[in-house]
Amino acid sequence: GSGHCVQISQQEMKQHPLCHSNTENRIKKCVFKAFACSKSVQKSLTHSLLHTVHPEAFRVAPQLLSVKLSSNRLVALPPRIFSPLTHLDQLLLDGNRLESIAPKMFEGLSDLQVIDLSRNNLGSLAAELFTGLSKLHFLNLGRNSIKELPPTIFHPLTNLKTLFIYNNEIKTLDGGMFAGLDKLTELKLHYNQIASLPPQLFWSLGKMNTLTLSANQLQTIPEKTFYHMPEMKKLTIYNNPLLTLPDQLMGHMPQLQEFYLYNTKLTTLPPNLFANMSGLITLNVHINDRLSELPSDLFCCLPFLDKLSLKSNNLVQLHPQLFSRLTRLRLLYLNDNKLQGLPGDIFRALIQSFGVVADNDEVICSTRDDRARRTISSLSDDDFLHCDALMVKSRLPTTVSSFNSGHTHTLTLTLTHTHTHIHTHTHTHTHTQSRKRK
Repeated sequence: GSGHCVQISQQEMKQHPLCHSNTENRIKKCVFKAFACSKSVQKSLTHSLLHTVHPEAFRVAPQLLSVKLSSNRLVALPPRIFSPLTHLDQLLLDGNRLESIAPKMFEGLSDLQVIDLSRNNLGSLAAELFTGLSKLHFLNLGRNSIKELPPTIFHPLTNLKTLFIYNNEIKTLDGGMFAGLDKLTELKLHYNQIASLPPQLFWSLGKMNTLTLSANQLQTIPEKTFYHMPEMKKLTIYNNPLLTLPDQLMGHMPQLQEFYLYNTKLTTLPPNLFANMSGLITLNVHINDRLSELPSDLFCCLPFLDKLSLKSNNLVQLHPQLFSRLTRLRLLYLNDNKLQGLPGDIFRALIQSFGVVADNDEVICSTRDDRARRTISSLSDDDFLHCDALMVKSRLPTTVSSFNSGHTHTLTLTLTHTHTHIHTHTHTHTHTQSRKRK
């Protein structure tokens, strides 16, 4: 009441008598005082049990560039409460209980670059909510209860680079939803309820390097959906009830290094599914309990592939040439399928490149550390990679096959629970690969 401003820190605010009471009026006075007395350009009131903010709280602190109100108990905010902060560039409201945002909440905040509204209870957003925010480059709407997005809601965000909409309840996306977002590099849509994708939905996103669509309800994906994204580095479509994939799905993606396709209802895959992923290093096509066959040239164009997992599918047989082009493969998992037999030359290319040591109790590690004299099948992956040499016992005199544990040309092949018989002789090669049970 005196009109004098006494500087107060966040810790002091928590200890202030006004803040010990849960009455709404005293909380309002406390917060108002904290902002009114601030001379900084950043105000952080996170984890403060704050459940309301005075409508005039920011009118006396127009110099603020950053406001962090994360992890409080805010259920609602007064309309246009931030309007005095014309230079604000960062606004963090994540981890509250907000159920709605006034349509003109961000009006006049043309300098905003970062908005985080994640981990709230938002069910819908107004079409004009982000109008005028042409400088915004980061927007997080993840972990809310959003069921539908207005078709043009993101159109004003012409400089947006990161958009998170994961963990919501979205079922459909408008075909022009991302039109004009040509600077977007990261789009996360996983853990929604999206059942279908409009054709060419992502075609305007030429700079995209991360796109997540996993854990939705997709049964199919339109032809050429992932074309025109040459800078893609991470793409996820796993954990969808996919029934089929079109012959033309993936565009040129030379920078994509990892791809996962699991927990689907696919019975087979298009022959050229991975043909445009020439930079792939890790490929996991596993845990698809209906996947029973693979085209012979499925892995034709993966010259750098280091790890291939085909475990826990429903594979019954494999084509003799399936792995013939994988000249740099180091890890191959085929365990937990229904393979009854394998062609005798299916690993010919691998043997010619590296050699193979059969996985049985007669193969032991002869390194000098604590792994010495243990059978290969008893070693974990990490243990095996530190085994400096293998000793193979057979009817012939004992043979020692040496290899460098850090060498990139050491193959680990797992075939457990497949009841597979391989018609090939592999004990006499000097450059050693291993095939071991897990």
